[in-house]
Amino acid sequence: MKVSVSISKLTRYHGPALFRPSAIGFSFRPMSRHQIRRRSRSPEEVAYLKRVAKNKAKARAKQKRAERLAEEHRILKLNRELYQRENELTDEDMVWEAQQIAMCRRSSQKQRAAKLKATPKWADFEKIKAIYEEAARLETFTGIPMHVDHVVPLGSRIVCGLNWEQNLQILTKSENIAKRNRWWPEMP
Repeated sequence: MKVSVSISKLTRYHGPALFRPSAIGFSFRPMSRHQIRRRSRSPEEVAYLKRVAKNKAKARAKQKRAERLAEEHRILKLNRELYQRENELTDEDMVWEAQQIAMCRRSSQKQRAAKLKATPKWADFEKIKAIYEEAARLETFTGIPMHVDHVVPLGSRIVCGLNWEQNLQILTKSENIAKRNRWWPEMP
């Protein structure tokens, strides 16, 4: 049995490539999209479409990676803010920290001075302690590393100073390192 249907009717309702040719004319079984694509593409077109698909896949992967990195960055930022809020230093904490720094510096300087036997018995230890605390406080509040320096160096080939309050001054770390033990006032 042969069905006669005009091509114009098929084209009007379903498009030109949707029906498969058969021995009896046109069958009414529609072709799948994949069959239509396979039959209607040239090799150049297929290669181009593969490149386009590959580029789209790369772009999607790049976009996903960017979104993942943005999410990780957002989480890290939130964690950092939370940590800072939890660990905020109060004024009392800053004062305590400055006192601890001063105590450590004072004890290490005291050991060094005792080793050199440079601390006289008449030195005012409260004033020396206050100088070290002031240096620690300045460092805590300014963020610039500070040293307590001996104006006349404790150990030098030419002269040896004493560890007492009149021989101490507060300098930045860079100034103190640059001075070393080679310079003092009224140097010969």
